[in-house]
Amino acid sequence: MRESGIGVLLAQLRTERGWTQQRVADEYNAVEGSASKTGKEIGRYEREARIPVPYTRRYLARVFSIDVTVLDRAVAVSKSRRGEPDAALERRDRPSRQGSYSLTVRAVSDDAAVSADFARFATARNADEIVVEQLEADVAWLARSYVSHPLVELHSQIKQLRDGVYELLRGRQRPRQTADLYVAASRLSGLSAHVCLDMGAYDSAATHARTARACAEAAGHEGMVAWVRAIESLIAYWNGRYDQAARLARAGLHHRAGGSIGARLASLEARALALQGDCAGACAALADAERHRDAMSGHDEMPGVFAFPGAKQFTYAGTTQLAMGGREQVQRAITSAKAAIQLYCCAEEDDQSVGDLYAAHLDLARGHLLLGDLEGTEVMLEYVLGSAPERMSASIVRRITDLGRELKGPQYVGTVQAAHLRERLQHTAALAASTTAPLTGAAAVTDQSAAHTAAVTDRDRLARSAYSSDRDLAARQSLYRWQTPRYDLPGIVAEELRGVRGRVVDVGCGNGKFIRRLREERPDLALLGLDIAPGIVSGIPGPVAVADATALPLAADSVDAALAMHMLYHVADIPQAVRELSRVVVDDGLVIASTNSDRDKSELDDLWQRAAGDVLGTKRGPARISLSARFSLEKAPVFLGQAFGRIETIELPGTITVHDPEPVIAHMSSYQAWADQHDVPFQDTIERARAILVDHLARHGSFRITCLGGVLVCRS
Repeated sequence: MRESGIGVLLAQLRTERGWTQQRVADEYNAVEGSASKTGKEIGRYEREARIPVPYTRRYLARVFSIDVTVLDRAVAVSKSRRGEPDAALERRDRPSRQGSYSLTVRAVSDDAAVSADFARFATARNADEIVVEQLEADVAWLARSYVSHPLVELHSQIKQLRDGVYELLRGRQRPRQTADLYVAASRLSGLSAHVCLDMGAYDSAATHARTARACAEAAGHEGMVAWVRAIESLIAYWNGRYDQAARLARAGLHHRAGGSIGARLASLEARALALQGDCAGACAALADAERHRDAMSGHDEMPGVFAFPGAKQFTYAGTTQLAMGGREQVQRAITSAKAAIQLYCCAEEDDQSVGDLYAAHLDLARGHLLLGDLEGTEVMLEYVLGSAPERMSASIVRRITDLGRELKGPQYVGTVQAAHLRERLQHTAALAASTTAPLTGAAAVTDQSAAHTAAVTDRDRLARSAYSSDRDLAARQSLYRWQTPRYDLPGIVAEELRGVRGRVVDVGCGNGKFIRRLREERPDLALLGLDIAPGIVSGIPGPVAVADATALPLAADSVDAALAMHMLYHVADIPQAVRELSRVVVDDGLVIASTNSDRDKSELDDLWQRAAGDVLGTKRGPARISLSARFSLEKAPVFLGQAFGRIETIELPGTITVHDPEPVIAHMSSYQAWADQHDVPFQDTIERARAILVDHLARHGSFRITCLGGVLVCRS
């Protein structure tokens, strides 16, 4: 009797024990001490779509309590069969000779050389079964860890592994391994999209999601395509495009996919429909989610963020029911949120989703608020308010901010408990926003340590070095001369102030760029400039004073408008500065602030890291200091929303194109005041950056920098 190959043997061992393929995977994970193996992978071994490598065979032998040599012999049988010649090929007719062809030894030799070259091409590969197996294990670990671990701990690992897979796909593998690598690339790009989503960087999230979908489609993996549709639906939802969010979720349901993805997509559709006011559609989608859950067969291929546990489904249901409104739905929402919390608390620690626990507690609190139970609201909020702000995603910060805004309603005017709770919510949201690491470019996390915060907010450094004169500020401002399109920022401010009469204060006025323009165009306004640095205001004509933005020397309701242009990121206590702006401006007045996006001038960040790496003798040096990171265009609405009910953001995208290195070098040199924060020899890095730029300009003729700044117009 012929010996069995590895596939037949594994199937036989499993059926003898009455196990499913998933049970084998679970037993394997138990003895290996991980969660990397899936039932689908065991199925591949049984079909011999993949041969288990020696490392895997050792653990499989322990699972089935057999000697590993039994598995080794079965593998040898399978591999020898793969090497048998295909008899069908031997029986094919040879092509008939057409015309004359002169055969020579040289011609035959050359022809053989072509064949040999192709053989080397066909067999050369940079990824084998071991590499693919390890990738799947690493992705599974990251996917599970993402649920319960701080984002900053995992982002660099996700990025490093993802970039490695991209590089492998640029090389050569067997077709089967290429498909597996595309699936891994899709999952890792999906994790990158999740990182950006949790940071509130929705454009970057959408970019990663498109890559994830392209890779999933290249692999023909319906389940991953459906999962990516869920991510795209989430991005649309948090961008406020609820109709698109519902359509994307429905589109995902058209893909043939197992596991819990159907329940996830239907739940996403329900929540989006509820926000559109389609209560009937939302109820139907919630019912669809339950049907998909009941019809689930088997487990999800990947754990963690790729799965959709019942607890998460209850969380989504609670949010949906709150959005539908009405006492009955609010009661159901409270029941759903409690069920989610109970299920998560019973789960293993690594499966307890921090974000979903925050969301469920916030839904519980809002449910009690809608029922008029302020005491219950405060009790339910203790879990969130007592948690570490750095663990809170952008969506959680937004929920906290919205709940605080609800507590400003007329029914709570004069209620001490509501005012106290609103202040706690505002404080938590502001802390969470200020400690969230910013994203630049393709979602690279910039270090936002306590040292960074101290450096950009240090009063002595600001007054005596960074802004002792307007030299460095003017250097940064001058780079925009080469921007297309050109924006007249003082003109934009003047236009926004067209309906204002009376007094205007420019807090953090710097070198007086805005005050000078307003004095020319609006001589009717009474203008006052305030700044923390005496040196920089010394050349501004008219009334100016040295003052701290967190303690403005102005009476309440004493000005009709206030400016805070590119300066709030220098304030140690941003929420207090926002409260001061609100205090001094009259009720129907306005506050105009400005800042840059987390994605602004990413090419300069890259140039700095390249130059610093060359100086240090490493591939890439440390990131340069980011002044606007603490109060970026993405974070600013959270801070300003604590005091102002209406915030309009005017984005100012553009491209700076230079043909000479000096404007860029002047801009980079203007950070001299923070040279000790760069962890590299500052001047050496500047000079290396100059050399890199000179070489780039010689080869390409120009150097382009993408910019994104913005103005925020705030009203009570």
